[in-house]
Amino acid sequence: MIKYDPDLYVDLLEGRAKYTDERVVEVMEIWKSLYDKGYFSEPLNWQNTMASEFANGNVGMFVMGDWYNGVLMGQGLKPGEDYGAFILPPIRPEAGNNIIFETGALLISEHSKDRDNAIEASKHLFETDVSGTWTSTIGVAPLVPGVQSDNSVINDIMKEVDEKDYRLLPRYWEGTPTEICEYAVDQFVRFMFNPDEYKNVLETIEAKASSYWSSR
Repeated sequence: MIKYDPDLYVDLLEGRAKYTDERVVEVMEIWKSLYDKGYFSEPLNWQNTMASEFANGNVGMFVMGDWYNGVLMGQGLKPGEDYGAFILPPIRPEAGNNIIFETGALLISEHSKDRDNAIEASKHLFETDVSGTWTSTIGVAPLVPGVQSDNSVINDIMKEVDEKDYRLLPRYWEGTPTEICEYAVDQFVRFMFNPDEYKNVLETIEAKASSYWSSR
């Protein structure tokens, strides 16, 4: 959807658009067309099966965040040599350059007996040398100023995002209320197994979303 109409995506997340909007239906029809053409494999476990199937050449490509570098490197693949990455182009040119970002919270229990020690220890995660080790080991984009990535796949993506002035959009999980999101993703899975049910899926999600937003 962000490649089709990013403003529609934001409106959907924030309750200003309906899942049954004709533009949302059109996006689902585009998604369905990919299934109709046989572009998707059978569902794979992202933690192990997908990475191994990719490593042995049975899977050509998949959509994933930068954090998956660590999983691929765990399969013995070398960034820039055995695999690369690219940002999906817009479906409609007027959609512009858009990319999804996600955030990760560091949580410490308020009632932990080691609360104060945990807070003190967490500060070290943001030290340059520690963050540098994290960046290199996991294969993610640097989180702390002054830290450089040695992963060519990450560096190429970061360069493109910076040079082409990409619009950063929140990930679905963080961008819309949990009550809607958790329900909707289950419905999207139903669609993935039964693409012909896309309209019913959207109607079902809209019923949930409408109930949520009307109570606010």
